[in-house]
Amino acid sequence: MEEARLERSEEVPGPQPGLPARPRRRGLRWAFGFLLGAVFLLIALWKVHVGELKKAFLSVDLKFFFPILAAVAAVYWLKAVRWALLLRPLREERPLTARETFPAVMIGFMANNLLPAHLGELIRMYVLATRHGFRKTSVLSTIVLERVFDFLAVVAFLAFGLQFVPARGDLDALRTLSYAIGGACVGVFLFFLAFVWRPAGCLRWAERCLGLFGLRGGLSKKILELLGLAIEGLRSLKSFSTVIAVSFLTGLHWLLNGLGLYLCAVSFSPGVSIVASLLLLGVTALGVTVPSAPGYVGTLQICFVVALSPFAIDRERALAASVYWTFFSYVPVTLAGYYFLGKLGLELRSVKREAERAGGGAGS
Repeated sequence: MEEARLERSEEVPGPQPGLPARPRRRGLRWAFGFLLGAVFLLIALWKVHVGELKKAFLSVDLKFFFPILAAVAAVYWLKAVRWALLLRPLREERPLTARETFPAVMIGFMANNLLPAHLGELIRMYVLATRHGFRKTSVLSTIVLERVFDFLAVVAFLAFGLQFVPARGDLDALRTLSYAIGGACVGVFLFFLAFVWRPAGCLRWAERCLGLFGLRGGLSKKILELLGLAIEGLRSLKSFSTVIAVSFLTGLHWLLNGLGLYLCAVSFSPGVSIVASLLLLGVTALGVTVPSAPGYVGTLQICFVVALSPFAIDRERALAASVYWTFFSYVPVTLAGYYFLGKLGLELRSVKREAERAGGGAGS
């Protein structure tokens, strides 16, 4: 029944006006992501000795292969558990379980590996909302809330790691950037709290802000309507126990992610410290948020080089470790996503098209 409903949704006629599915805009997204990835890759490969790079690849310690794989699997399962908690207010009589959110999580991150501009977030929103009959705006707001928790955790780990790194100009800039992002996330989190507890006042404030920017009439009404629908997906913030549980799961999720990165780096450089892995965790987590090529090729490479260079790890070993990590974050995740996509009777192309359309009309 649910699969049939997904298939019928693919019969929606051509793209609606103003949605991100326009061919030109989609082409620009692809081009910009590939261009940025290529630039990052060229910078990472600058002055790399091919012979030393080959030696680095051959020096890999494979005893950590399965522990890294287990850490990656645990990370994505924790994502599903946390998302189920955030989605609980959308259906309180029978809340979703991690088993029900896990397929959408894996399909979404598979799409992030294959498509540019983080379209996987829209795709997992669409798959879960359509399968379970939720408003798309409400589901999308839980994903935004996820990201706020993620950024707060990542910035905290990054800021902690930077305290133990020798002073350097580029790292000082990174420290400043992390504090700025952390401050912005705290501001967004406080706004979400106010939005949930005082929705009427926040909507009046939003209406005044829209008026200042000359947005009135039908467009303003549509934006305010979407904001009103988004409140439903943020209602988990009203539960102190849920906030504590989500915070704990977020911290555990990123610690496991950091463990995977640490074991990946240790596989090529046995002397890597825990501090190095904290810095690597923060840099890669922030790096993959920028537009990138599918699979974050180029982006991950420059992140590993930047994060490991303060610890006297040469470019060749850093690049080898980045390729190793790309394998773990790409191959198992993509295969799992395709498995669940097939299990639900879906095709990536049609789901992508519908998710892009839904991105402009998420209130349904």
